[in-house]
This record gives sequence, structure tokens and C-alpha cells, in this order.
Amino acid sequence: MVDTHALVWYLTKDRRLSPQARQVLRSAQSGEAIVLVSTIVLAEVLYIAENKRVPVEFPELLGRIRAGRGYQIVDFDLAVLQEMQKLSQDLELHDRALAATALVYDAALITKDRELQKLDRPKVVW
Repeated sequence: MVDTHALVWYLTKDRRLSPQARQVLRSAQSGEAIVLVSTIVLAEVLYIAENKRVPVEFPELLGRIRAGRGYQIVDFDLAVLQEMQKLSQDLELHDRALAATALVYDAALITKDRELQKLDRPKVVW
């Protein structure tokens, strides 16, 4: 499971991405690993691309995600929403959704977010 910053930083070759996160995402691009991408993350990518906060357009970013053989797009659904109820209300809504999605799919979460790194679960890769 990848968060928005990590995904965008990987796709735009941003140096802020950690070496470990870069390796996991590179493995997904080549199909050697599976990385989940939530529709919530895609919605945020659309928003930041439309607001010119990344140096590429959304269709190009989406095309690169879809071209990666190891990316699996997963929906924000009722199971995720129910899992969100179990997480701390101190987390931002977006962060709760990402953590809940990772828990539903029993996946590690690729994120730099300090609040998510403090959680016992899901496991965080950075």
C-alpha cells in the first residue's frame, strides 16, 4: 500500500523518497512485487496534478501506474470504512483511510508520515 507522497515522489524521481521505498516501488513497476494503490490516493494525485503541485499531468501519472505490472488499484469501500472506525480519531481522515486500507488487505504501508509510523499496525516501510 503506497501513500500519495511516496507514489508521486517515485513517479517524478523526487529525491525525498527513501531508498527502501524507492526499491519497493521499483519492484512493483517491474512486476516483482505487488503494491496497492487506493482510489483515495489516486483522487489526491488528481487534485495535486490539477493544481500544478507536481511537474506532470494526471493522465501521464495514471498511465505510469497502470503500466507498472505490480500495481493493484483498490477501492475505498465499506470494509475500509469499517476498519477506519477502529483507528485513532487523532489521525487525519486521509491517513486513517490509508491505514485502514492497508489493514484490510494485510499490506505494509509505504509512507513518510510520522503519525502513521507510530502505529503498531500496519507495518510501515520508509
